[in-house]
Amino acid sequence: MGSGTIRNLGAGRHKPYAAYLPRSLGEKYIGSFATAAEADIAIALARTNRLTTSRADWTVEDFYNFYVNSESFSDKAQGTRGSVKSSWRYCEQIKDIKMCQVKTQEWQNCVDLALMQGKSSSTCRNIKDLASALCKEAMRDDVITKNYSTLINMPKDTTRKKDILKETEIELLKAHDNDWRVRLILILAYTGMRIGELLTMLNDNVYDKYMVGGEKTEAGKNRIIPILPEISQYIIRLKSEGEKYLVNKNGRRMTENYFRKYVFYACMVELEIMTAEETQIGGKPRLTPHCMRRTFATKARQAGIEKDVLKRVVGHTEYETTDKHYIDMQAEYLCAELMKMSNQVTTALQ
Repeated sequence: MGSGTIRNLGAGRHKPYAAYLPRSLGEKYIGSFATAAEADIAIALARTNRLTTSRADWTVEDFYNFYVNSESFSDKAQGTRGSVKSSWRYCEQIKDIKMCQVKTQEWQNCVDLALMQGKSSSTCRNIKDLASALCKEAMRDDVITKNYSTLINMPKDTTRKKDILKETEIELLKAHDNDWRVRLILILAYTGMRIGELLTMLNDNVYDKYMVGGEKTEAGKNRIIPILPEISQYIIRLKSEGEKYLVNKNGRRMTENYFRKYVFYACMVELEIMTAEETQIGGKPRLTPHCMRRTFATKARQAGIEKDVLKRVVGHTEYETTDKHYIDMQAEYLCAELMKMSNQVTTALQ
């Protein structure tokens, strides 16, 4: 019938078929429909200008479908995309309400539902972030005039403050670097990379003194990540395996869940840095893989690394405000700055 695109958004949705105009007409999102036939008819009508595609009548679900099918969303880190889709479960109770009719109370109900189910403050923050993203999308076309998510009452953050590796724990890990899992943990601690950044690092982007990679934010993507002497042999060893990804499991990319359970937490328990109870579901671990990133940042500051250099290396969003000042900063300079960390460690051990 119509020449456009129909995407199946998955089972369990009231309107699982998303309709788009053909690429020649801008590939504009029309709406979501209960059947593929309805979506096809909508495309045909839109092509002949008999269907209004004004977003003023869009429901919350329409805005959600548009958001998760957008190019900007596909560019986000895998973990971020997963958090958004998990958060949507709590928003489905308002999916059929027109966006122009949704106010703070409706979004509050979504957060309250998560609280009633015993979810953490982190889950509630993710729901609020999703609400904010959808509100901002609606504001672009003046469907609503303000971001109602900003007025959501959030629960008190009861998350246990995470720690960093102690010097004795770092030395303990180094003493056991014959274990490949320990080497991966130390790479995180000496680069400040996120788990996903390490696991998606392509072998072709690894050079003698630095790597190029990153994710999550514009400041974090395609950044220079210096390789300190403490981990250079680990990197060389991984690169010599010749696989597509620097870190692989049986020739395939290792998943974050596998890394957390069988690499990070398994090592922490075996070396008695943490207890088995801490690492179980529902436990409150003192350390998480992300704490390796915190360890790196803390040690870098203690070594006197310039604040703007540190922002660039770890890929913080704040780096964007200083990007112009360091627009010509090259890998050589970043690597030299990070050597302050290595030099400090060497001096301390003499």
